Parts: sequence; C-alpha cells; structure tokens
Amino acid sequence: MQPGLLFQIYYPQIVDNEIPHFRFMSSYEQRIEPPSKFYQYLLVAAEPYDTIAFKVQSKEVDRGKNDGGEDRLWSWWDADTKLYHLQFFFKDIK
Repeated sequence: MQPGLLFQIYYPQIVDNEIPHFRFMSSYEQRIEPPSKFYQYLLVAAEPYDTIAFKVQSKEVDRGKNDGGEDRLWSWWDADTKLYHLQFFFKDIK
C-alpha cells in the first residue's frame, strides 16, 4: 500500500473562469521556516485567495500511472460546487 494525501479545498469566491493551480516547493525555496530536508510544501493558488501551503514529507511524489492506467497524481476543479480536489501518492521506496 502506498501512502498518499487527498486535499479538498473550497473556493466559494473564486474569480470566474479561474482554475486553481498547485505546485510542490522544496523547503529550501521558502523563507518562512528554517529549511529541512525532511519536508516540502504543496502550494495551491486561486484568485482572489492567498496562496495556501501544506507542509508534507519530503518524499518523491509518484507521477506515474496505477494498474488501471490512471494518473497517480491528479487534480480536479468542480466549478459548480467550487471545490478543488488534489490527490497524490508518494513513491514506494523499498
């Protein structure tokens, strides 16, 4: 079993036709906390909101596909409910 995370973020006042975006950032890129090789940050941005960051383990994210051919890292914006979904798994290092 692979460890992973699922985020669901509600953006009720998002700008029309805006789609939230995400990226992973090394702890060495940020200037808020002392850098640590044990953590990285997941940043999620959508206008007019401030960018939010989640501090997660500094393990490699699995960007491959599962047995069914679906992406292991995916995001989905539901414009009707204003809910952004983002799921990813860490690579299983043996």
